Amino acid sequence: FGNAGYLYLTVSFVQILKAFTPVFVVVTLYATRVETPSPRVALSVGLISAATAIASAGEAHFNLTGVLIMCAAETCEASHPQPA
Repeated sequence: FGNAGYLYLTVSFVQILKAFTPVFVVVTLYATRVETPSPRVALSVGLISAATAIASAGEAHFNLTGVLIMCAAETCEASHPQPA
């Protein structure tokens, strides 16, 4: 999934979206009831989300297909089990 996003989006925009990975990880952990984020982590994730939204708003070559591919890639990365 990850490299397919480069076919539809600029490299700089893909990098902005990759900065969103911690948000996907925290949301996945919370949704699967593995861990509940502390208020400090929730605030950090909120700030990352806001900054990514602001940076994305100015993207001249926005492509919904590319963004959906990147969302799928980030979701797969966030749900990937880590070795112990």
